[in-house]
Amino acid sequence: MAFNFKYFFQTLLSSFYYLLYVIIFFLIIEILFRVIIFFPTNIEVFKYGFKKNIIFDIVDLSKLQIHVTDKSKKISEKKVSNENVWIFGGSTTQGYGCKGAFSSSWPSELSKINNNFFYKNFSFGGATSDQLINLLYQNLKRGSPDVIMWSSKFNTEYIYGATDYRNKNILKYDFPHSRKTNFFLNIKRIDKTLKSYLISYSFLDKIFTRVMSILYNKGPINLSNIEINNLDIEYSIKNFELNLIETIEISKKNDVKEFYIISLPSKYDLFKKKILRFELYEKSIKEIENEFYPYVKIIDLTFKKKIDDIDTLFCDDIHQTLKMNQIIANRINKKINLFSRILN
Repeated sequence: MAFNFKYFFQTLLSSFYYLLYVIIFFLIIEILFRVIIFFPTNIEVFKYGFKKNIIFDIVDLSKLQIHVTDKSKKISEKKVSNENVWIFGGSTTQGYGCKGAFSSSWPSELSKINNNFFYKNFSFGGATSDQLINLLYQNLKRGSPDVIMWSSKFNTEYIYGATDYRNKNILKYDFPHSRKTNFFLNIKRIDKTLKSYLISYSFLDKIFTRVMSILYNKGPINLSNIEINNLDIEYSIKNFELNLIETIEISKKNDVKEFYIISLPSKYDLFKKKILRFELYEKSIKEIENEFYPYVKIIDLTFKKKIDDIDTLFCDDIHQTLKMNQIIANRINKKINLFSRILN
């Protein structure tokens, strides 16, 4: 049987046109995604995939809060008014964790004794450094403060069950208790190249990842029901460390004049047995302070000796009473008097 060159050529040409149509279709989809995302973000969205410094992230999927940022550029060109200090942390910094309205927060108490302290508190219960750095990026669009206080000590554990934590592509570590969710996620066989170049693919991937995590896990993981190994702890601190370093670099680039790492006290300080995650946390922030000093300074408030009236200071292991918030505010203010040129 003779080889039909004409038929072969026509088949090859048809396949080429089919492939071209598919490429054009996905190209149109990608352009549409970028145009849609451009409106709530900025023109940097059109550079994503072509410039390595462009990052894309969803701050809050439910509110469709998205940020696209060129990390090599200054984000804000002005100072925010009436907010010279921005504070980022979890529930211990949000405050009011004990006795409800009869309690307080250390930022609130600090503002009562320091007339130069005008703050915006971005802290909320359960906040991880992944979420806090997204909040920083989002708010830098309206301006920058003079001072940032970063108090993210107690929530490093909340990424133990995460499948899509912020620095996963760098650390290349999967938390064991996320494998069940990852089983579904890995069906997609996510191509890292596609995620690095296509906004549409990356956006749908983030939606799929978070929706599957919510549907499968039925809400946040209960840390008391899972076994944590030392590698989990080490990588959660490494993730925190990468976020903090990026936060400091972005703060410097955007004319934040002073950066303080607030290491809050807790009942854990008085435990006889050392707790690995806090040991690694302290080691990490000291290394970061050494690297960025004098721009970055640690305000270490951990207890160094036994406290007799400890139960009047905390309503659990970490959340402070009004009395403790006042003590913390006074201790921070003393450090500010030594360190700050802005808040004195």
